[in-house]
Amino acid sequence: GIVGSLQALEVIKILAGIGEPLIGRLYLFNAADFTSRTLRVRPRPDNPLTGTSPTLTELIDYVAFCSGPPERPVRELSPDEYLRWQKEGRPHVLIDVREPQEFATDHLGGTLIPLAMVLEKAHTLPRDADVVVHCKGGIRSARAIRDLETVHGFTNLYNLTGGIVAYRALST
Repeated sequence: GIVGSLQALEVIKILAGIGEPLIGRLYLFNAADFTSRTLRVRPRPDNPLTGTSPTLTELIDYVAFCSGPPERPVRELSPDEYLRWQKEGRPHVLIDVREPQEFATDHLGGTLIPLAMVLEKAHTLPRDADVVVHCKGGIRSARAIRDLETVHGFTNLYNLTGGIVAYRALST
């Protein structure tokens, strides 16, 4: 909170054109003993932001930056396609990776294997038939598929895009 207040004060000083902002200086605050000091920061010509030839000239995608590397994509099956599979009688196995209490509330008739148990129960999944994996919104099922593909080498898994929520929205 203290540092945030100091940062806000710096913005006010710059916007109002009053006082001496910390431009070119670094303010260090030690909350353990409530001391502070200010260091001068010399400009560097090779700085990618403020140097003589800046290479960083626009804002980054903050969400992408903070979320880490993108997840490896998985094979998706839209609710429309899955509904068509069902109408055609296409053979497949349906796996629900939600928790038991979620399954008890609503399910699509598949086999319940909670996400935490997927790798342990991998031996129960067929490798010679299509397997559709779903959860509430498609995030946990995608994680289950990545884990099964990485650890056990599965190649026959489909993620129900949008999970049971998207499927129910389509089928009602």
